[in-house]
Amino acid sequence: LAEKARKVYAIDIAASDIDLLKKSIADNSVTNLFPSVCDAENLPFGDESFDFVFGNSILHHLHLDKALSEVHRVLKKGGKAAFCEPYGHNPLLNLYRYIKDRYIDKITYIHRPIKSTDRKIFEKYFSSVQFIETGFTSDKFFFIMPIESKILKTMPFTRKFASYVTILLQKPH
Repeated sequence: LAEKARKVYAIDIAASDIDLLKKSIADNSVTNLFPSVCDAENLPFGDESFDFVFGNSILHHLHLDKALSEVHRVLKKGGKAAFCEPYGHNPLLNLYRYIKDRYIDKITYIHRPIKSTDRKIFEKYFSSVQFIETGFTSDKFFFIMPIESKILKTMPFTRKFASYVTILLQKPH
């Protein structure tokens, strides 16, 4: 994004991740990327500060209503947002996530994958909401992405079992 945009602000709640980003910025002489540690449910930016907001696998860690309220607040009128999030309708994948979180990674906080019923929360804040289901395992095995894409397009009933959903949003003008 920093190669395309005039200014990019990056946030994370983990100071260690922001420190890694700062090192990468310095190593690559990037001058338009501004990282900071902050809570995505209480963004330190003014109202209508951004044309675009992007998040990768963040919303499922947050209180969705609070986070979307903040995204709406910081977006300019007509501004757009995009998120890539785990999708929560596949029972086998949900079992895997539960086991991995509790017993392998020993995570104490709750992951709450996005579900189609969450669309109502998104629609409270945004005039345009699109959910695009993407892949079953292609986030781990990229070589099968074309096959999964074809399955999702030709057999729409399979979409609810996707592992990820891309969510495209637009704030009203």
